[in-house]
Amino acid sequence: MSNKRLVWGVFLVLLGCLFLLTNFNVLVLNWFVLWRFWPLFLIALGAFSLFETGKRVPIAVGLSAVALAGVLVVIPRYLPWITRDVQKASVIETLTEPYTSGVEKASLSVDAGAGEYYLKDSTDAFVSVDTETNNGRFMLSRDRNGDDPHFLFIKRNPGPTWMLENTKNQAHVSLNQNPLWDLTFDLGATMADIDLSSFKINRLVMDAGASSIAIKLGALANATLVDLDTGASSITLSVPEASGCEILGDMDLSALQFKGFAKTDQQRYVTENFSTASQKITVNLDTGASKVVVERY
Repeated sequence: MSNKRLVWGVFLVLLGCLFLLTNFNVLVLNWFVLWRFWPLFLIALGAFSLFETGKRVPIAVGLSAVALAGVLVVIPRYLPWITRDVQKASVIETLTEPYTSGVEKASLSVDAGAGEYYLKDSTDAFVSVDTETNNGRFMLSRDRNGDDPHFLFIKRNPGPTWMLENTKNQAHVSLNQNPLWDLTFDLGATMADIDLSSFKINRLVMDAGASSIAIKLGALANATLVDLDTGASSITLSVPEASGCEILGDMDLSALQFKGFAKTDQQRYVTENFSTASQKITVNLDTGASKVVVERY
């Protein structure tokens, strides 16, 4: 294999990596400064010339791997002038969706990655979100033309996440108190403080990475279903003392504190008033090596 073909092969591998990472918003590149790396072609050509023909293919493979590592680690970390507009100031916005009078049931999905999330305040709007981020933009939308016209979702379109040393993503969510809510949170490594005591909650789904999560439920709905699926996390769930509550799931690897609950079998804990209470809460736990506290107030 000729030196020319090997050099062009390594060049195309590197260029393809750059385009791919840019398309997925992992890198934000200023292509006008990449010409500064043209001496790499001379280095590669010289390196191939030092070895016999039979040894050049593994060398090309090795250089391609080094080039990819450089794209992923070395260049963004030690040459920040390659990128542009990466270290941005925080964007602060308030997003609002107006309420439709007479709506009795609604759904909200939050798919926003790692960050800090708060929910406790009410609003006359359907949903209101105060956001702050220096990595992408938050978005609040409503599916008016789908099967559920009262389905709303909050989403964050991320920027080049791992290139920011001090990434900030924060959202304060406020809900209308009239509907019966289904809430879904699909988050990364998260700090979440969710106070739902003043809302009617039909179902709450929390899917998160290694997180610190505090959730407080109320007794405004006849029945509430909670699904918690997290990595190694610290979880505190507060439920009303007047509500009957059961906890189900595989919790063998977790540290559990269920004060006021009786263990009925290996995977079920219940309060003494579960069978007689007019308002019931069922909690399904699927956690890694976590600390899980369920308290009654």
